[in-house]
Amino acid sequence: MPVSGVVLKAWSTAALVAVALLSGCTALADGTAIPAPDLGLAPRPVPVGELESLLLAPEALSPIVGASALSIEDTFSAMYQGKTAASDCISAGQVPHGPGYAGSGWTALRAQYLLQERSGYQPTNKTWQAVVSFPLPVDAQAFFAQQVASWPTCDGRRVNLRYLDKPDAKDEWWTLGDSTVADGMLSIMQRQDVDTGWACQVALTVRNNVAVNVQVCTNDVKNPAVGVAAAIAKKIPVE
Repeated sequence: MPVSGVVLKAWSTAALVAVALLSGCTALADGTAIPAPDLGLAPRPVPVGELESLLLAPEALSPIVGASALSIEDTFSAMYQGKTAASDCISAGQVPHGPGYAGSGWTALRAQYLLQERSGYQPTNKTWQAVVSFPLPVDAQAFFAQQVASWPTCDGRRVNLRYLDKPDAKDEWWTLGDSTVADGMLSIMQRQDVDTGWACQVALTVRNNVAVNVQVCTNDVKNPAVGVAAAIAKKIPVE
């Protein structure tokens, strides 16, 4: 039986509407349309005014990094812009550092430097925790993807983290481990060449429009930076 042009047009219109609905409110699993977790809506970006509340209190940080007590030595909302002798590996070596975020479109930073001292001079733990906002979640994801691609170029390298803008600064040689990505968490180990046992871990993850960047240095590094970054990420709303 011939089908009229009117009927064909109606079927075509209905098909387009169905495709639009499926793309916005569903996902595909084994070829079957199922409701999308967020019903096609992007999460509300975290405003700058809420960034500081995402950082962990010293008493919450201490058990994660294995320190009996941590005190806040400094808070800052601007990235250090100094260049080092290993600028291409700065993101894998220090946080939060301006050159590592250059061109990413980041909008705001809230960070803390915390310290545990043994006898007033020799630290047993240094922790940096930072949250960096981007205009939209897609911008944060793009930054993370770029870091995932760039960190492996520094795997196994011996780098000098001496700041070039400080004439009296001494060479500071570190050997980087291999970067890893697991469950949306990028991390890398670094060990100081001086035989002191001092080592650091750097971790980076993103959630919503926020990048979480953490560095923990201690004589007994396991996965403390990853633990801190994961704890902060859990505080970031996605609705």
